[in-house]
Amino acid sequence: NLGKVRFRIESSDGVAFATDRLLCSFAIVAESVGYSNGSIWVDTNLSNTNTEVYVDGVADNPVSTWAAALTLSEALGIKQFQIAAGSEITLTGNSDNYTLLGINYTLDFNGQSCDGICVTGAVVTGVATENGNEICLDNCHISDCTLGMAHLDHCTLAAGKTLSISDSDAYHLNNCSAGSGTTPPSIDFGDQTADVHVAGYNGGLRVKTMASGSKFTFQGAGKLTIDSSCDDGGTIGIHGSVT
Repeated sequence: NLGKVRFRIESSDGVAFATDRLLCSFAIVAESVGYSNGSIWVDTNLSNTNTEVYVDGVADNPVSTWAAALTLSEALGIKQFQIAAGSEITLTGNSDNYTLLGINYTLDFNGQSCDGICVTGAVVTGVATENGNEICLDNCHISDCTLGMAHLDHCTLAAGKTLSISDSDAYHLNNCSAGSGTTPPSIDFGDQTADVHVAGYNGGLRVKTMASGSKFTFQGAGKLTIDSSCDDGGTIGIHGSVT
C-alpha cells in the first residue's frame, strides 16, 4: 500500500475501447539498509514525519521528529535510537530503558522518567528521574542538569553550569573534566544525603549544599572549591594533585 500503479488505455479513433488482460510487474532498484544497529534513526534537520514501519526511521530514511520516532518505537518494540549530529531532542514521556546514541546533538530530559536510560554523545539539560536503575551518560556535555542516581563516563561539565543531585543515592563520575571557561562547573547536592564519587577528574569543580551525612570523594588533578553552603557534617575525601 505504499504507492499507486496507473494504467492508461487509449483508443486510436476515440470511440472503441477494449481490454483483454492487464499485467503489472515491478523491479527493485533500491533497497533500504533497514533499522541498522537495531536502532530507529532520527535527524531533526530533515522533514520526514512519516511512520511507515520498515520504510521510515531506517538508516537511509530517518524521521525528523521525536514523536515519529516514538510511534515507530511502539510499533516495532525498539528502544534504541540513533541521533544525527545537530539534532534537537526533547523527551515527551516515559523514557525508561531507552538508549540514545550519537554525537553533537542536544537532549532535554524535560522532567521525564529515565530509569535505566543510556545516553551517548549529547549535550544534556533538564531534569531526569529514575526508580532504582542508574541514568548512564557517556561522552556527554553536561549543561544545567538535574539527575537521579547516575553514572557518568568521559563527560564534560560545562563551565559555570550546575549538575544537581536529586536523590539520596550513589553517583559516579569517571574520567570526567571541566569545560573551558573561567568559572568552574558545580555539583549541587541540593541538601540530599548522597554519596558522590569523582574519579580521574581534570579541571576545576565546586561542591555546593552538601547535607550532613553526605559523602564526596574527589580524585584527580585540578582545583576543588568547597562552597560555604556545605554542612560541616559532610565528609570529603581528596586524592591527587588538587588545590
